[in-house]
Amino acid sequence: MRLPLIAALLFCLIASVATGQKSADFLDLTNVQLPANDTGPRTAGGGVSGSHDTPIPKLPLEITLLKTDQTTYAVGDRMVYEVAIKNIGDRVVDIPWSPDPDKIKAKAVDPPAELQANVGLMLADSTLYEQVVFGPWVFGSNATPGTMKKLRPGEAVRIRASSELGVIDAAGAKALLNLLPRTFDIHARLVFTRPTSKPQAQPVISANSVTIELKPRQ
Repeated sequence: MRLPLIAALLFCLIASVATGQKSADFLDLTNVQLPANDTGPRTAGGGVSGSHDTPIPKLPLEITLLKTDQTTYAVGDRMVYEVAIKNIGDRVVDIPWSPDPDKIKAKAVDPPAELQANVGLMLADSTLYEQVVFGPWVFGSNATPGTMKKLRPGEAVRIRASSELGVIDAAGAKALLNLLPRTFDIHARLVFTRPTSKPQAQPVISANSVTIELKPRQ
């Protein structure tokens, strides 16, 4: 009688450890309030810009768009999507892991040490080309414990996020409305910045995509 009991206890222990590891590698951002007309990092400086003299590095990261909650949307609808971010390099990569910017600002010793990342989308089309759809931001700083996630080579994390479907550029938005209804390929897009608004690396775009139908709002 003791053997089945011990086996059951061991199973529960393993399941509990596995669940803990899974939750530690998963971040749900669907409850994060998205600012209206989001166009860049959480600073007063505006959008992302960089100098042509300074090459922007490419991070050894791979992003995959795992799924979307639907396949048909109207402009302005909230899309829920899930992505996987994997370290495909040979060194540890630190990524921000907190949805709370105030937590970072209150404890960061050196503001430039703060790192921000936007987990968004890119709408690809032969007419509109590539249109960015910003998603929620995550924040981190080595000066604030628990806000950075270390990705070792081969390791991956999952993030569930949401965004309102539309495009940032006014001309692009007008062109988009004139094309609807239409199908588009949606890619996942990950971009890193500092509070200085300078890009820290080239955007990471998913090689895969999900095809959706976008309709005008009635």
